[in-house]
Amino acid sequence: MCGIAGLIDPSLSTAQVTDRVRGAVDALVHRGPDDQGTFCEEGVGIGIRRLSIIDVEGGHQPIANEAETVHVVCNGEIYNYLDLRKELETRGHVFKTRSDVEVIVHLYEEYGTSCVDHLVGMFGIALWDSVNRRLFLGRDRLGKKPLYYAERSDTLVFGSEIKAILEVYPDLAEPDRDSLIPYLRYGLIPEPHTIYRGIRNLPAGHWMVYEGRRSRIQEYWRPDPTEDTDRSYDDWKGELDALLLESVRSRLMSEVPLGVFLSGGIDSSAVVAYAHQAGLHPLKTFTIGFDRGEWDESGDAETVARHFGTEHHVLRVAQTELEASMADTLVALVRGFDEPFGDSSALPTYHVSRLAGEHVRVILGGDGGDELFAGYSSYRG
Repeated sequence: MCGIAGLIDPSLSTAQVTDRVRGAVDALVHRGPDDQGTFCEEGVGIGIRRLSIIDVEGGHQPIANEAETVHVVCNGEIYNYLDLRKELETRGHVFKTRSDVEVIVHLYEEYGTSCVDHLVGMFGIALWDSVNRRLFLGRDRLGKKPLYYAERSDTLVFGSEIKAILEVYPDLAEPDRDSLIPYLRYGLIPEPHTIYRGIRNLPAGHWMVYEGRRSRIQEYWRPDPTEDTDRSYDDWKGELDALLLESVRSRLMSEVPLGVFLSGGIDSSAVVAYAHQAGLHPLKTFTIGFDRGEWDESGDAETVARHFGTEHHVLRVAQTELEASMADTLVALVRGFDEPFGDSSALPTYHVSRLAGEHVRVILGGDGGDELFAGYSSYRG
């Protein structure tokens, strides 16, 4: 992951903007330890802390167009960037890097705010158009990458995490007590709300434009619930198989070591299977084991790992050890989430992520499968 941040404040000089943007992105150093960059001018600035995955050496951000009138920073990855690049080159665009992010500036030149319609991937985007004095923010279709913002008077500040916004305007840390009601009901705070009254979460599948001291938010995608009753079960199964294979294959693009979280359940086991089918061997897999049988799924994970011949790593945690480290772990999680988060699976995920971090830089996981296929018993309600 990377972390992006920026602000618009017409009252600030270039030096003042630079100072504030650097402070905001420095608050996100844990998201991007490899590189940092800013583009700032009078009254506006964008910046990034980068985790280098594609074009490690040459993909420094912000990335500009040929005339250096459009600058972009992006948290995420664009999976169809090679196809987009070929198309844009035929239209006369000149690329300076091998980065997937560079396609965004040229798509913006071609399509304006509709550039996000062409992107396949996970992303939080911030783009500054200096000719039109326009800031463009965009978030991927399902909101996999976060993007928060706050407006007041004629200023705007944004960031991949709330802590970047509070670094610039600490007085925005005023709780929104009304947000506690949906949190207690659902275990999370639904977008666009956050736990802070003055800070908003740009909804998934939306973009935002800020120009002329005004903002405009537009939805560009939502799931299509139309039911197709003319297809057979085998047709649906075949399409799902092809989609899952392509989804996993496209996510294997990386210039740094990559692995998979493997719990032994259907979701993560399927990801391992499709990664193996796509040609990633030997595959590094990671799981966590507990000394309480009702918690422990490591046996199932090891069965899958043996079947596919993965390089399997297991972190075994005793209940007493888990309890002893609970206070420090919770502090780290609260610092990371920035606001109330009601899923206790964050605890084992934190520990297995530390294990994986000793071996790889990129991890695939099965998160989302239960949600997409209504696999939780709570859906019966």
